[in-house]
Amino acid sequence: MASINWLRKVWADGPCGSPIRDARMGGRHNAFTDLVKWQGRYFLTFRNGTSHGSMDGCILIISSEDLENWKLEAEISTAGDDRDPKFLLTSEQLFLFFPSRTSATPRRGGTLVSFSTDGRNWSEPQKAFTDNFTFWRAKEFQGLYYLAAYYYTGPVLEERRVELLKSQDALSWESVSTIHSDGSSETALLFFPDGRLLAVVRRKEKPAALAKSRAPFKDWEISDLNAPLHGPAIIEMGGKIYAAGRKHLKEAGPLGRAQTALYVLEDEELVEILTLPSGGDTSYPGFLPLAKNRLLMSYYSSHEGPTSIYLAELKVP
Repeated sequence: MASINWLRKVWADGPCGSPIRDARMGGRHNAFTDLVKWQGRYFLTFRNGTSHGSMDGCILIISSEDLENWKLEAEISTAGDDRDPKFLLTSEQLFLFFPSRTSATPRRGGTLVSFSTDGRNWSEPQKAFTDNFTFWRAKEFQGLYYLAAYYYTGPVLEERRVELLKSQDALSWESVSTIHSDGSSETALLFFPDGRLLAVVRRKEKPAALAKSRAPFKDWEISDLNAPLHGPAIIEMGGKIYAAGRKHLKEAGPLGRAQTALYVLEDEELVEILTLPSGGDTSYPGFLPLAKNRLLMSYYSSHEGPTSIYLAELKVP
């Protein structure tokens, strides 16, 4: 089993366009995290809005040198609802992809991209790809950048699909193949040096799917996992594959059925090894490996009041 070395609430307020207040005060909805280490500092990004589905979300980027003291580096806000930010590291720049909704019903919008050379000053957001595609976390493999992007405009499940995209410069993207369709959305990728690619796919009202492919990633083998996984993240460490996201309890507790959990992927099965302190509205983790058997994980939760951002150092088996 895994264990928690330490756990910190690192952000609990900071509405778009307002002065930053004491992190203990809370009140806003902070959610949907990602985490990287770049230029000797840790960067954490997330959405800040009135509520989970409100149309006023903006993106906050905070940084730390010691994982204890965090400062606001940037706020990115457009005319739409900005959400689900994801980092991509290149040799000289830090990229940030985030979908921006212009309409909730029917769902309209697209993914935007901004980039920085210092983490504080960011380029004007620009359109990243075709409308109504949401980018998930990008990865570098053999000199190219890849990501899973899901297409979603409304409640018709048959219209939802996930495509694998690739790019040489992280700005111009092209489709490689369709990973999954029929109710699929958020999809985390894991590349292996031998050319294998795994994808964990969130599905509507179904267990997560596991998709497998090999370079050049044109064909996919799909199987069902044993549990749903919302807001998935996936990483390989020490020969083991770890996944995290939102799990659903069989019976509702005081804060509902949702919690954030860590799993090992074994023989196409998600084996739970840790439930993080969490509840209510929660999940959407980011991973950052530290050293052997030590893993940083960011996530959000509302189990202590207003929805806040948490960071945990985990000891994994």
